[in-house]
Amino acid sequence: MMMLLLAGCSSNDDLLVEKPVVPDVEEENVTREELMGDIPIEFAGITGSASVELTRGSSNVNGAFRSGTMGIFCIGTKKINEADAQEPKLSGYSSTLWQILNLWQNNVSAHIEPLSSGNNVGYIAWDNPDEKHYYPKKDWYAYKFAAYHPRTEYTVRTETAVLAFIPIDGNDDVFTAIADDPHVSIDPETDAKAYSQQYFEAVGVDNITPDHKPYYNFKHLTSRLKFKVKLKEDCEREMHVDSICFSDFPNIMKVSLAKYDNGTLVNNWNNYNFVLNMDDYLPPKLKNDLPKKTVTVNGQPEEKVVVNGHFWLRDVDDSSIGAKVNGHYKYVLNTSDYIDVGDCIMIPPVYKSHSKSTLKLKVFLRDNYGNLYTTLQPIEVAAPDPDPMDSEDKGGWKSGKSYTVRISIGGNIFFMDQTRGQMTAQLDDYVEEDTIDVTD
Repeated sequence: MMMLLLAGCSSNDDLLVEKPVVPDVEEENVTREELMGDIPIEFAGITGSASVELTRGSSNVNGAFRSGTMGIFCIGTKKINEADAQEPKLSGYSSTLWQILNLWQNNVSAHIEPLSSGNNVGYIAWDNPDEKHYYPKKDWYAYKFAAYHPRTEYTVRTETAVLAFIPIDGNDDVFTAIADDPHVSIDPETDAKAYSQQYFEAVGVDNITPDHKPYYNFKHLTSRLKFKVKLKEDCEREMHVDSICFSDFPNIMKVSLAKYDNGTLVNNWNNYNFVLNMDDYLPPKLKNDLPKKTVTVNGQPEEKVVVNGHFWLRDVDDSSIGAKVNGHYKYVLNTSDYIDVGDCIMIPPVYKSHSKSTLKLKVFLRDNYGNLYTTLQPIEVAAPDPDPMDSEDKGGWKSGKSYTVRISIGGNIFFMDQTRGQMTAQLDDYVEEDTIDVTD
């Protein structure tokens, strides 16, 4: 299970507010190889917590974390050696050595390899196994590892945090975690140096077990929407669901991968991880890659980036839910029961008071002749209200929660441009919230 990688260079920003101590190196310039120790970076096994409730095509570890889909940061958390030291230059880098060591791995691409015992158990492997990577030499830092999915190049380092801006289209869940040792401390002094070469030397290189390697317990950051549809009694014809979608909804997640809180490196995610508007803190590359629109500001036209998008419900195999199977429509509606339609749509958590929290849902139907139908106006599905017993609850779509939208269709339905049939939607949160009825 050896995991290897090529570490990246840090920016000029440093995560540690206090400048850390560097190794006592005589040379003005050192090489990358001279910084490496002899203990490879490895992680403990990943269990089902990394693959629970994944979305289309990702119902197991192999699908969830394919090659290139996970990013890993290795970040210095505290000094080990209190002695003063020089600040030599790292050959080929513009940053001083202590800045490089502070960010030993920078958004390195990785994935999870499933074990033969089952798809829900695996281990983290670097995408480039030919590039060996080791903990730095002893007496420098204790480290922590931040990992997230899906990987993006749109990351920002500040003095106290690492942020990732993740564009999403409803197809992918978003995970994040800070790796740690979940077991009882073997020795307070040794644990204070985790994870470093010195930590593993104290344990005993030949006796290292997975228990003492960094262990990830991933958390879901998106909200999941499932859909159920049925016909009302007054619907006069057989209908099939062709597609379900909504638009003008936040489609960029701002995720705090790691943040210093009173000197401790933490996963600082919360229930609401979405980009509100065209914020100045967006990475320049993301600003350049996003579509643009012209808006009027103080009576003058101004070009802004678009941070809201269109979401379509897809099938489990990532195909259109309207595609025929063996010449027949897959989702045939009836008047007796709600049927499950498609897979799910993963959305950024958005608090209820935000203007974009209401989903403007459109449902498209077909009859047996292939004619397409929908309502003239979108069905508005309001986000859940705050919990009146929780003063901190803002309501809205929350991280790690799953909701079911139940849609009832009835009346005499005509062609798209003449539709006067009725559709109503009822929202079920089968985790905590109460049922909410909404009408178009």
